[in-house]
Amino acid sequence: MKRLSGSSAIARHQVFITNDGNYVVQWDDDLVQDIYSGEYLEFDDRHDYGRMLNDHELKQLKNNGRVERYNRQYVWLMPLPEATRLGRQRVMGRGNRIRAFYLITRYPKTQVESVRNALNTHGYAGSFTARIREDRVVILGQHGLPFRDVQVAESAQVQLSTALPQYFDDLTMAFIELDDKSPANRVTMENETTSLNLNDIIASQSDNSSLAGKSVVLAIPQEDERAAFSELLKTMSINILEAASAAATLHLLEDHPAELLIMDIQQPDMHGWLMINKIREISHLRELPITVITDKADMGMTVAKVDYLSRPVSIARLRHSIWTALKSDPANPS
Repeated sequence: MKRLSGSSAIARHQVFITNDGNYVVQWDDDLVQDIYSGEYLEFDDRHDYGRMLNDHELKQLKNNGRVERYNRQYVWLMPLPEATRLGRQRVMGRGNRIRAFYLITRYPKTQVESVRNALNTHGYAGSFTARIREDRVVILGQHGLPFRDVQVAESAQVQLSTALPQYFDDLTMAFIELDDKSPANRVTMENETTSLNLNDIIASQSDNSSLAGKSVVLAIPQEDERAAFSELLKTMSINILEAASAAATLHLLEDHPAELLIMDIQQPDMHGWLMINKIREISHLRELPITVITDKADMGMTVAKVDYLSRPVSIARLRHSIWTALKSDPANPS
């Protein structure tokens, strides 16, 4: 195939999404490369293969400079970053070992309550968790879960060190190997145990048992993106309520019960942050789960009950976010 402007033509079936939501290109039978990080991942198509990318996802990759163009047979990939610092990693869920990440602070374990108070005082208690590991205070993600991959951990590291340098100016990243066949898939910190439930990750991609009849408000201005999200919600047997602006969204939420809001951070009539603040001012919407779609990968994990997905949005990741929010809804406890 002809080479265009530094791009390489790859058969379309070689560019796909893995079961855990990574966008990858396959180079041989057991090796794929993450399109965003450049990391090489071990691959077994019996366990790791998700599905081919649809036109909507390829368009987002094009908008983000990873794809030059595509057609029904080929995808022209731009040169990928070569990030081999951590070597070949296992795709989460493959084999009987997985790798998860956390951040190490400079504080000894005796300061864990002080770190928790700092997170709480500055509004991060719902997004990050301070725990003890090997005599040091470490930072994990929401609900005390380790960060699922190196990119999420690095984003958290940048966010905390930038927003709260007086506390987290020298965070270092570390990983832990977990056994995904252990009874509870647990990460053990000193005197505390946290579940990393891989069964939930798998179930979120097919289980609709607790979703039927739930209502989701979709406030996505981009037509193609809204259509793709609507198609996903329909497959999950979820009622869809659409709004074209922030004002329309607020009226819709006030008049119609909903269990989840999926919104673009950029609305035609106001910024998403202002929109979220107005939603939280309404008493019966203060605990409404919200999934925010954003172009900035480092915006997330700052507001309780708000999940963040950066473009290009993985449909598998969006499905997991929806399933988690609705499954944990108080009206339908898991």
